[in-house]
Amino acid sequence: YDDDINNLDAGQQELLSRIEALEGNVDQKLPEIESSLATAVDNANKALQGVEEAKGLIDEVKTTAEAAGAAAAGAQEDATAAKETAEEALQKAEDALKAIGVDESGVSLVEKVNDLAEQLGTLQALAEKLTPLMEQVEKAVKEDLPALKKQVDTYEALFDNLFAMLTSVELYGTFSGSTFNTDAAVAGSTPATGIQNLAMVHGNVGKDSKFGDDEALQIDNKTVFATATSQITFVKNADIKVNEGVIVRVNPVNAQITGDNVAIKVIDSQGNDMSEFIKVADVEPFTDLLVTRAGNVNTGLYKINFEWVDGVDMTAYGNRVKGKDKTGNYNVLFAVAINNTDTVRAERYVTSTYDLTLGDKSYVAARELSYTVNDVNVKDLRNRWKYITAKDKGADAYEEVLTGSAVNAVERVWVDDDPDGVRTPDTKMVASGSGINVREATGADNESRYQNKYLPVEVGVPFTVELDANTDKIQYYYVTLDENFAGVSAPSELVAWKNYEYDGLYTMTDATKPLNITVKSLDAAHENGDRIGFRVFAVNYDGTLVDPDGRAFYVAVGNEATAEAVDVNLNAWLSPCEAIKALPSTFKPVSSTDKLSGTGTTAVTPVMFGDPYNTKSTTAARIGYQLCKDDKGNAASNWTEAKYIKVWFNNPQYFLDDATFSFVIAAHNTDGQTGVDRVVNTLTVNVTKVMPNKDNVDVTFKENQLVNGVYTCYLDAPTWNNPVWNATASTGVKNLWNYVTGINESEDFVFTFANAAKDPKNENKYTAPLEVTATAAEQYIATVDKDLIDGKTQHATTIACNYNNISCQLDKDGVPTPVAVYPVNVIECQTVFACPVNDDVLTYEWKQRDVTDKDGNVIGKEDVNWITYDAEFPCDFTNNGTLFREYLKAMSAVDPKLYAPTGFWKGDMYQVSTLKATLTSNGTGKEDYFTLTYNETYNTFVFHTVSGATNPTADVASTLTITAKDAFGHDIKIELPFTVKRSE
Repeated sequence: YDDDINNLDAGQQELLSRIEALEGNVDQKLPEIESSLATAVDNANKALQGVEEAKGLIDEVKTTAEAAGAAAAGAQEDATAAKETAEEALQKAEDALKAIGVDESGVSLVEKVNDLAEQLGTLQALAEKLTPLMEQVEKAVKEDLPALKKQVDTYEALFDNLFAMLTSVELYGTFSGSTFNTDAAVAGSTPATGIQNLAMVHGNVGKDSKFGDDEALQIDNKTVFATATSQITFVKNADIKVNEGVIVRVNPVNAQITGDNVAIKVIDSQGNDMSEFIKVADVEPFTDLLVTRAGNVNTGLYKINFEWVDGVDMTAYGNRVKGKDKTGNYNVLFAVAINNTDTVRAERYVTSTYDLTLGDKSYVAARELSYTVNDVNVKDLRNRWKYITAKDKGADAYEEVLTGSAVNAVERVWVDDDPDGVRTPDTKMVASGSGINVREATGADNESRYQNKYLPVEVGVPFTVELDANTDKIQYYYVTLDENFAGVSAPSELVAWKNYEYDGLYTMTDATKPLNITVKSLDAAHENGDRIGFRVFAVNYDGTLVDPDGRAFYVAVGNEATAEAVDVNLNAWLSPCEAIKALPSTFKPVSSTDKLSGTGTTAVTPVMFGDPYNTKSTTAARIGYQLCKDDKGNAASNWTEAKYIKVWFNNPQYFLDDATFSFVIAAHNTDGQTGVDRVVNTLTVNVTKVMPNKDNVDVTFKENQLVNGVYTCYLDAPTWNNPVWNATASTGVKNLWNYVTGINESEDFVFTFANAAKDPKNENKYTAPLEVTATAAEQYIATVDKDLIDGKTQHATTIACNYNNISCQLDKDGVPTPVAVYPVNVIECQTVFACPVNDDVLTYEWKQRDVTDKDGNVIGKEDVNWITYDAEFPCDFTNNGTLFREYLKAMSAVDPKLYAPTGFWKGDMYQVSTLKATLTSNGTGKEDYFTLTYNETYNTFVFHTVSGATNPTADVASTLTITAKDAFGHDIKIELPFTVKRSE
């Protein structure tokens, strides 16, 4: 009873949670649908209004035209007006009809309004049902739960289907077999960007046959069985059905276009479909290209496979897809139309753009079987054929020496002079005739691979066979034991082979899919050193064998190795670009005689992890590694010494930035009885390319240079080495070498100031960045136009360290491509360009003069900033400039050492031609008693009495104002206290 109560409570809680979640989803969607419906209705009304306006304009055209025809005078003028009105009406009508016709998703506005209205109604009805359903669940007894659960399932499915309705279909590419094309050339015309061409393959099976049902291939009285656990039947004259079609992207991405409720067709722009010629074979999600980027999530990509309708009329098909007019041949454009709606309107199709052309091509069977085993091509793997020349044997012979006995193990190949034009799996294979010949032992058809290595495999660890060519022509393949080519020692060899079990053997496999095979041991005595032969058979879509007798490879079996991994980060910016990492302590051989690949220095071609792109297959794009006996990189002479691994990039620019690459090294030893190298341990080395960031560059601003993230850069004029200026500088300069701490000559730095250079297309605007690079040792010279030296405008600033030839990035076609410069922004701030002698930076004040007695002893201080009413040269201070050059003290708010080096008046910091001064009374603000002129010889001012002035009744507080322009043409104004003293 307690269990029943607990189960009821748990079941109720589960259903209540699901109903609450569904209520939340419905509540979220209701306002969205209401808003979308209101927008769609508004758009439709506007479009209808546009049509009405267009109709009115057309009526106006008719009226104007009739009036023009009736009037004798001025008819031409009225006709012109009628033409203009007609053009306006036509444009209005086109805009309105376009709006009322379809929106951006290809759905008419009228249809969209209807769809949304029906969605809203369905959603509202669902919302009304959820509250009573929740009450039912709360009051339910145990027996009610199954029915209530079924009801909740139905409501959830209804909600999901309601929002999985297609809104758009986009053509993404075409394919045949595993050959994928995103921008095919249109058959019979120049390739057109964006046009996809689906060339349906046609042909017929030549003969009744089965693939994989013990059909025997007779080779010099030996029987090669092509046997699989399932068979494929080929019927003479049957249409060849190659897996081909289109790839589409649908929105929303959770829309389902598989199932009985989905209808898919190919239509032309007149709405005619092609169902009498081609039909949908199947639809499946397409993840081949995007799996590494999108993972196992909805991508909206689907493969739609098409096939010929039985008995298709190829002549009629050709007439439908191609045509000819006075301009020449043309291809009819088609679209893919899909209807996945079962909850709204059954006839609602969403179409792609009309960017698809249809064609056909004759099927040509593949005659070359190429595959890889664990990514090693079959041509690089050992087989059972050794070619002995006439010089060795006195006559041509083919053999493999096994424990002193010979085996005739030739391999066969199709030839071009097949007498009947039909290659069937049961053709008797002889040295000549019947379209089959022995392969050559040298040259392109060389199949003598006895000197190649056995592929090392581990017991219990899968190895992978995968076709790597002609997969658009080949339909299926499978793998058998190579029993018919066992040596003279065949009984013992076959017994050994049968001491294993094999997963994946004899399994009929689609040519586009990989096949995993696992060797499992039944006898511990046969877990090491055995050599096992496998043979791959493949069949074309027309029923013929790709290779007449299959193609073999041999493996060496060993115990399951100790599999370890080591992760190495390679910092791309270092030179040399290398790292040393300790090996796992558990990665050890079984004896000191074990060999190890790469005890010295070697290089490998890596495989990139987590990305569909491999590196370029060049010597430059290989990873170097060395097994070391210590962490100093000294090479290990044998495996027992190996304690570390050193890894490096000779050319980091050939490896994709931030990617991880992998390669495998193996410890192995040689079995003394069989001479077979077997794997003892494997070490997977995962190498991650690490790109630099600002933390790798020790460059900082000097202490107390930035104020709230802003650096004020005081620029010098190029002429400041001259004692006196005579012109305004057009630019200011600054050596940025000491701008920050840490810049060195061995690295490439770039200072960039936003909006600090003239726009190349408009010299009146400073919208381009100013970039400063090194011009010489310790020289980063910034040259800034004087118009920008305003002391207030902030320029976004970056200091970047440029790393050269370390970066590899994907280009526009997705191909890894070296990038010459990889910039790392080390510092980001704002910069203000300012003048260092501006009057708010360089200021002045008076210094007092020493008072001495008759013996020259200093007895006090007195002011110097005065002049008596009647004195032209008072106190002999001004005739040689001592008043200004010795008593006017200069103070720089920026750098006294650079801009006030003497501590006193520095007139040559200003433009002389405009330098002037005035002495005005504080009361009247006028030059009551003196005027001043500039003395270029002494770099000072001369006081001149004002004619007619009379002696003041008391000392006059006055202001000495010096005005000038700085080096960059900025106005300078220096105001100093001064006194005009009454003459006694």
